[in-house]
Amino acid sequence: MTKFSYTKPIILRVWGGNSHCDLDELLFQTDPIIHSDWKEYTLGSKSKKENAIYWWFLP
Repeated sequence: MTKFSYTKPIILRVWGGNSHCDLDELLFQTDPIIHSDWKEYTLGSKSKKENAIYWWFLP
């Protein structure tokens, strides 16, 4: 299991793919998040390839 320390800025990346665990296309990426407050983010994306049916949210 991976541990995260949250002491350094993080960039959230959203990947899309057409099969399970397929990180085929980067759909969205945040700027570095340097605050510790809970904030709401709105994101939108459109796949340049065929519709990405799986979305993965990864640090």
